[in-house]
Amino acid sequence: MSRTEYHKRRVPREVQGVVIDGTALSSVVYVPLRDGMTTTKAAAYSEDLIQRARQMVNYRVTDEDAYEFAVEICDRHRALRNERGRAGLTDDERAQFQTPHGHPCAFGWLKKMDRTFSFEDQRLIARWVDRVAQQRLRLLHMKALMSVDDPEALVGERKVERRHQTPVELVRSVRVVAGRTPLHSEITRDYFAAKKRSKNYKRALEQFREQCGDLEIHEYTPDHCWKYRNWLGDSLDEKKGEKLAGQTKVHKLGAVRSLFEFAIEKRHRNDNPMRDVKTYAKTENIKKRRRLYTPDELKALFVVGNREGDWKYWLPLLGIYAGVRLTEGIQLRPHDVSDTFGIWHIIIQPGRGQNVKGDKARVVPVHHELIRLGFVELARCAVREKREWLFADVPLVKKPGVEYNVPDVDAIMVPSQNAATQWFGRYSDACGVTDSNVDFHALRGAFTTYGSQQGKDLSLRMDLVGHSKGSDVHNRYIYEGPSLEKLKAEIDTIKYPMEIPKRGRATQNM
Repeated sequence: MSRTEYHKRRVPREVQGVVIDGTALSSVVYVPLRDGMTTTKAAAYSEDLIQRARQMVNYRVTDEDAYEFAVEICDRHRALRNERGRAGLTDDERAQFQTPHGHPCAFGWLKKMDRTFSFEDQRLIARWVDRVAQQRLRLLHMKALMSVDDPEALVGERKVERRHQTPVELVRSVRVVAGRTPLHSEITRDYFAAKKRSKNYKRALEQFREQCGDLEIHEYTPDHCWKYRNWLGDSLDEKKGEKLAGQTKVHKLGAVRSLFEFAIEKRHRNDNPMRDVKTYAKTENIKKRRRLYTPDELKALFVVGNREGDWKYWLPLLGIYAGVRLTEGIQLRPHDVSDTFGIWHIIIQPGRGQNVKGDKARVVPVHHELIRLGFVELARCAVREKREWLFADVPLVKKPGVEYNVPDVDAIMVPSQNAATQWFGRYSDACGVTDSNVDFHALRGAFTTYGSQQGKDLSLRMDLVGHSKGSDVHNRYIYEGPSLEKLKAEIDTIKYPMEIPKRGRATQNM
C-alpha cells in the first residue's frame, strides 16, 4: 500500500478548539492528498476552515469580559441549584455544569449558553469563574459565622451576649475564616482532586494518618515523618503478610513527601518535613528478580501452549513483539490499530476507559510476525463489527469512571487487568514455566533486551517501549517524533529463537 501524502497547515492559536464540521481544530490541520485533492486545493480547503472558525469565534475575551461571563455563569448555576431545591442537581447536570469541587463548570455553561470561544479564552473564563465562586463562598462563610456569633449585626442591631456552641457543619468554615490550615484528611481530598494519582498513594496517606494522627497540615514535624518511616520498616504486607519490599516503602514515603509538596504549593506551610528523612534502598526485601525467558520457555509459551480465545492468544504476542504492558494490551480499541501514513501501527494512549502509565501516548509499528499471524485481519474484523474493544471475548469489570478518564459517569465496564494477570500465571504453570521471576512483564523485558542486542538505535527503542527521555512531547503529539518508517525498520530487527505457528496449528498444552 502506497503511503498517503498530507498537506499540513498550522492553526492560529486564537481559533484552536473551535468545532468545524463536527471536528475540533487542534494545532495542525492535515488534509489527505488523494481523490483529486491537489496541494493547491488542500491549501484552499484548510484556509476556508480557519476563516470559518474565525467567524464562529465571538471575539477575543479581555479580563473584564471574562469577569462578566463568570458572574453570569455563577448566577445561572445558583439559580439552577435553587430550582432543584433539596433534591439537588441530577447526575447529568452535575457532570455537565459542576466541577468536582462543587464550583460551576465554565465549559459546560458556555456550551449551554451557545457561546463559542477558543481554548485559551475558555480557560480564562474558567479561572474567573473559580475566583468568583470562591469569593462568594468566603462571603457565605462569613455570613454563617456572623449568624452564630453576632446575628444582630446582619440586621443592624446591637450585639447580644449569649453562650452557644458552634454547630458541627460550621467547623470547616470557622477554620477557613480563622486562617487555620486544613487537616491532613482535608488536604488529601484536594490533593487527589487536583490530579489523577495512584490508588496506592491513597492507602499510604491513610496509614500516615493512622500512625501520626489527623493534624493540621502545618503541625507535622520531621519526628512524625520518622515515626511513619520506622513503622514501615516493621510493618507487613496487608494481603500477603510478608515484609514490605524496599520499592513499596520508597513509594509510600514518596506519597507522603508529595502531599507536603502540594501543601507548600497551596501556601499551607513553607517546608517539607520529609526532606531529611532517610529513604529505603529499592533493593531491600526484593520479592522478585526478573530475568530473561530462556529459548525453551519461549517455545513452551508460544509454540507448544494452546491459547484459546482472541485476547488469550494475542495478549502475550503483543507483549513480546510490541513491548506493551498487560494493561495497555488488554484495553486496546479497534481504532487503536491503524494504517494511517501507510504503515500498520498500534496507538497506545489514554482515553475513555483506558489508562496508560504516566499518561504518555506512543505509537508502535506492527511487527512483521504479528502481521503474518493475522493481527491486522483481527483489527479489520473488529472495526467491521463495530466492537467497543479490540478483543471480542475480553473479560470486563466495573470500575469508577473518574479512575478511567470518564468523569461524566459513576462507573464504567473496562477490561479486567486482574483476570488477565491471573490467567497468564495459570497458563505459564500449565506450560511448565513456573519460575515466579518470569511473568507477563518479562515479555516486555524480552522485547527490550532482544531489541537492544539486534537493533541499531537506542533512541528509537526508547520510543517503542515508552521510556522517558526527558521530554513530554509525546504527551501532546502522538505522531511527533521518529517517523513510523524508522520505528518499523527498528522493530522488525527483533527476532526470537522460535517459529510460532499460525493460529489453529499449535499443539495442546503440555
